[in-house]
Amino acid sequence: MVSFITRAINDILKNDFGIEEGFADREQITVLDFATGTGTFLRDIIALILEDLPPKSGKKDLIIKDHILKNLYGFEYLIAPYTIAHIKLSQFLREKEYKLKDDERFEIYLTNTLEPLNPQINFLLPALTKESQEAQKIKDKKILVITGNPPYSGHSQNPSEKYIEENGKRKKVKTWIGELIQDYYTVDGQPLGERNPKWLQDDYVKFIRFAQNKISQTGEGVIGIITNHSFLDNPTFRGMRRSLMNTFDRIYFIDLHGNTKKNEKCPDGSKDDNVFDIEQGVCISLFVKKEGLKKGIYHTSFWGKRNEKYRQCYENSIKSIDWVELEPDQPFYLFIPQNTELREQYQKNFAIKEIFELNNVGIVTANDKILVSYNEIDLKKKVEEHYQINFNPKITEPVSYRPFDKRFLYYDTKIIERARFNIMNQFINKNNIGIYTCRQTITNLWQHVFITKNIIDDCCISNKTKERGYIFPLYFYETEEEYKQRTNKAGGQMGLFATAEPYQPKRENFKPEFRTFINNKYGKEYTPEQILGYIYAVMHCPAYREKYLEFLKIDFPRVPFVDDAAMFEKLSELGFELVQKHLLEGVKPAHRYTGKGDDLVEKSGNKNDPFWINGKLYINKTQFFDNVPEEVFNFQIGGYNVIEHYLKDRKGRKLSYDEIENIEKVVQVISFTIDQMQKIDELAKGWI
Repeated sequence: MVSFITRAINDILKNDFGIEEGFADREQITVLDFATGTGTFLRDIIALILEDLPPKSGKKDLIIKDHILKNLYGFEYLIAPYTIAHIKLSQFLREKEYKLKDDERFEIYLTNTLEPLNPQINFLLPALTKESQEAQKIKDKKILVITGNPPYSGHSQNPSEKYIEENGKRKKVKTWIGELIQDYYTVDGQPLGERNPKWLQDDYVKFIRFAQNKISQTGEGVIGIITNHSFLDNPTFRGMRRSLMNTFDRIYFIDLHGNTKKNEKCPDGSKDDNVFDIEQGVCISLFVKKEGLKKGIYHTSFWGKRNEKYRQCYENSIKSIDWVELEPDQPFYLFIPQNTELREQYQKNFAIKEIFELNNVGIVTANDKILVSYNEIDLKKKVEEHYQINFNPKITEPVSYRPFDKRFLYYDTKIIERARFNIMNQFINKNNIGIYTCRQTITNLWQHVFITKNIIDDCCISNKTKERGYIFPLYFYETEEEYKQRTNKAGGQMGLFATAEPYQPKRENFKPEFRTFINNKYGKEYTPEQILGYIYAVMHCPAYREKYLEFLKIDFPRVPFVDDAAMFEKLSELGFELVQKHLLEGVKPAHRYTGKGDDLVEKSGNKNDPFWINGKLYINKTQFFDNVPEEVFNFQIGGYNVIEHYLKDRKGRKLSYDEIENIEKVVQVISFTIDQMQKIDELAKGWI
């Protein structure tokens, strides 16, 4: 991969910049490896510079002395790789019959790339002071080429904020990189509006911003790097993508995939390896800024085994790769290929966040082991022992913890880390239901929707970080006092709903513009339940999930509305039947539980000790649920295999009577869901 990048940059320098000697041009070339490590990039560049020289060339020593040791720079933060880099590169030159003199050294410095500060004099370590001063000189230089493989860390080692003392007071201010990274928090002049844009604080993002800034200062140049590939399509990075598009004239991406968190597979379904021993997917990026260069953004993917990806990198050049030209556009400016015609069609639909007014992510207790329990007796014991408080049964609430897995929550907003009271209060002692879905997903299937009438956990349908769930209540409740406070905000302007309607204790949670759209489209006023049923049906339509998969993975689902009112009503009926079944309303337990024993869940769910065998769902050697079809056992909602996850969570526990009946109900409901999805799909044929 390093070799591909250095050869690609060399070709770009020759072909796009007109620098015939490429890296070997000592008059024009300055190179910085901004995360040097053990010097792999610099070694490869040095090899390229020297490879065209005849074995006995008299210029070799001069090129090393006047170019390699003067115009190639490296920054490394850690002492061990910094030391190895010097040793490794010195050894490489010795192999080329050049030994460094006492007054010669590589321009590799022990410094933090992301802290271009005025170096402080260290009287105890004068050598370190000298190192910092020399590093700062390079940070102030114009650099034409930047390379490297920066660290990936969501918990950044380079904070964007720090505290300073000012007039005797402690004050929080932005660091240098913190100020610089703010450019990625806007897109087309508007704030991102992300609730939690923490991924923009990843170290590799800050290194990219550093390199972008350096090339902007130079006025032209090339960046060739290896990084996490998340910035290519994650919605949070749309400001970053737009900024990079504005800065650079030509951009190339090789998505090396291998993201185990996304469970990435090759297009043919075979295993896809990561090029490193890490979970994050990897990407090679080349950014080119050159006046007069024809603009373009290009993408390709390398799939398969690790060695196959290495081979493709080794055997290909920037010219030989079959690139796909991208046309990134609003609102996300994606750096991945997309069906633009289909995207335009999809974007015309209402996003679920444009349908419902009030919404939020699910709760995060930060201490589920104590605050969530299978029954109220255990919950009381745990809370009292852990928090040394008097247990208040009045704030014990049912919580939708996982699909079809209702538990008990001690809903003390003073203890729970993120109680989301503004939205969870819409379900406490109220007749309400809410649709629950994800903003983005990382799996290759979209099945991320559920329904609830209770408080809901943010991991209800997936425990993957990027698949946190959002709840959209059907109704909004408020007291008269809350209504007065809301309508008196901002000089009498309505707060949440921006409407002058009189006080109502319960109102639908649809945005006014959406309600107007529905009424005008069908010429009648459907109930909130009918509209919810329609939405739920569409989201359970296999054709919809397959057709719009690439868009469903990157933002809130958008709902197409059929033109025909009769079709709307049929889908609505099917969808609301599904809503009721998923709430387990009117579902009676079947007699499937068989065998004598202690009801202890012992099966692990592993291949050598599976729960399901030939239609029987075992919890231990003697007890099982009979007549459970394989497709029912394998049914997934979000990131969970529903039934298997329910039992795995209870391994080592005895099932209660209610839990046994719940499993019997869920088996029926999943079977119903599979059939209902087929009916919805048949009805939607030729339209979705």
